[in-house]
Amino acid sequence: MPPGPAHPQFFSIWGHLSHASARRWQPGDQIAAGTEFAQLGDFAENGWWLPHLHLQLCLLRLPDFSDAPGVGAGLAPVWQDIFHQPGAAAARR
Repeated sequence: MPPGPAHPQFFSIWGHLSHASARRWQPGDQIAAGTEFAQLGDFAENGWWLPHLHLQLCLLRLPDFSDAPGVGAGLAPVWQDIFHQPGAAAARR
């Protein structure tokens, strides 16, 4: 399906992956369904946190996704404009 109002194009930001698995891909790469494409980073790569994932879906193509707005007080209007609502995506399935 081509992107459009009913099917917006979105970009995903995956945080706390292992460095090696993150470097396997370039922006725009397509990954076939069922392909293992990432691994969580260990403590040293993850700021000494337990392994976990931060996933954001963004409606804007940012010049540098490492500068994407994250969680913080007062940013809810910004998030609603540029980050897709996961409930809407799940409802389409």
